[in-house]
Amino acid sequence: MPLRSSIRWLVVTPRLAVVAVGAAVAVGAALSAHPAGAGTVWRTGADPGAGLAGVVLVTSLVAGLPHGAVDIARLDGSWRRRAPIAGSYLLLSAAAVGIWLLQPLVTLLALLAVSVAHFGAADLELADAIGAAPDGRVRRFAVVVASGGLPVLLPLGLHGTAVLDVLDGLTGGRGVAVVQVCRALLPVLGVAVGLLVGDAVRRHRWHHVLDLTAVLVVFVAAAPLPAFAAYFGLWHAWRQTGLMIDADARALGVGHRTAGARLLRQAALPSLVGIAAVAVLAVVGDRTVLVWSLAAVLSLTVPHAALTGWITHRRGRRPSHTRSVSTGPTLRRQGGSPGGATDLRDFLGSTTRTGAPSDATMTAIRPPRSTVEGTTP
Repeated sequence: MPLRSSIRWLVVTPRLAVVAVGAAVAVGAALSAHPAGAGTVWRTGADPGAGLAGVVLVTSLVAGLPHGAVDIARLDGSWRRRAPIAGSYLLLSAAAVGIWLLQPLVTLLALLAVSVAHFGAADLELADAIGAAPDGRVRRFAVVVASGGLPVLLPLGLHGTAVLDVLDGLTGGRGVAVVQVCRALLPVLGVAVGLLVGDAVRRHRWHHVLDLTAVLVVFVAAAPLPAFAAYFGLWHAWRQTGLMIDADARALGVGHRTAGARLLRQAALPSLVGIAAVAVLAVVGDRTVLVWSLAAVLSLTVPHAALTGWITHRRGRRPSHTRSVSTGPTLRRQGGSPGGATDLRDFLGSTTRTGAPSDATMTAIRPPRSTVEGTTP
């Protein structure tokens, strides 16, 4: 399948996430039912939650690492100029782990809040990029709360007791408090989802309703950890990757196939390091190592979210239907060839809907199709 069609399918449809969640649930159930030979990282003790923690760790690292592994590599300038940012990146993550050791409950709640904001902002960026974001601060804030809260607050609020042993390990035995906080916030999440669905119905954006419904059903029906593993690795990360490929293609004036190959090369080494770490954990890991690993993964969310937010803020805000994709660090423009990638809405294959930019508007902000066909896969 051509790269363009693949990314369009991954980014704008929920079907892959539904399939991925089903696969993750099946793997988690199999590991819980057959602990022998599964390795201590998959199942530590009699509680199935420990086995599912292995699922979320492995899936998050293997599928989610590439989209975060290129944070530093894609910044402007030489490695000498990027070194201070890389050092700050690692220092911020280490600081999060250090604070977690001192105040595990407060730190975990803060990391969950950062995750809600990051996931929600990423979906808002995607909506902006394809000209589908709602107008008004309240509705835009509802996008962040609903899109970020569904994969974080909903599973812990509904099924948090199923992974209480994992939460206890991350909070020094106070996992119940995490569940209670998430449950208390479910009404707020419900209001945000209602606002978002109402806006989508009003503007006849049924794909938004489908997205929300798919994520909602997944996190209601599936166990929290395998559901989140599939969401993070095969929904959030892949959508982010698609946006980064498009941003690189337009910045460098190349096709999406070339930009995708370049991104894979940039992510290869750090991703392999992460996969190697998973392999080591599978051989020698125990419950303590597993909890530390989950804490480290959560802590990496802090610098990742901070860096992507900083890049977005530095670029400034433009009207949603003309804004360049700002999800993740991007490269400096080189040449600005008109033969590069098309705008993101054309790249994703989105059809014009009520409230979306008209064909005339989209034609005005992208190169003539005749100059694009030869370079865009």
